Amino acid sequence: VALAMDNLAYLLYDKGDLEGAVGMSEDSLDIYKLTVGFEHPSVARGMNSLAMWHLESSDYDSAEPLLRDAVEMRRALLGNEHTDLAASLTLYADLLVETGRYQDAWQMASEAASICRNSLSENHWRTAYAMSAEGAALIGLGRLDSAEALLVQSFQILTSEVGVLPIIIERTIERLANLYDQMENPSEAARYRNMLDS
Repeated sequence: VALAMDNLAYLLYDKGDLEGAVGMSEDSLDIYKLTVGFEHPSVARGMNSLAMWHLESSDYDSAEPLLRDAVEMRRALLGNEHTDLAASLTLYADLLVETGRYQDAWQMASEAASICRNSLSENHWRTAYAMSAEGAALIGLGRLDSAEALLVQSFQILTSEVGVLPIIIERTIERLANLYDQMENPSEAARYRNMLDS
């Protein structure tokens, strides 16, 4: 039931009901805690999902403790090379970018990308998502050329895979547009912004 509710949260989000997605994820997480206890991979999954919706609504104060706990729990329960840990690290890196903590974001995203490369492949969408977060952190650190290489590669992978959440692709496109604004390349920035409008 909790898993079904977690999946329903994605459907609500797709329909434009972010508040409903948050509520559904909260209910799902409560059920997980009641049925499997507090230290369980399913609880970490639920915290990760709920944090994602809080991040989407720019509620960073609610998202951060959930992500911190999800990272700690997944590291303890699953080890340092698990792709679920990489998923939490990537999402946490996104939050750190949004709150201007670029060095910490870069370190988390780099760890996530390394885990995904080793466990999945260079061309897997999870690797690409981590690379997108890594690129965003590098923009914040002023390392624009390195950011460009990562973001372009990430975009190519994400748009060639089937089933990638649109939100991940959109976030990467926004990062590319922002990058090209900073590189004073308005035609490339406009090209990526047009993708968001279409």
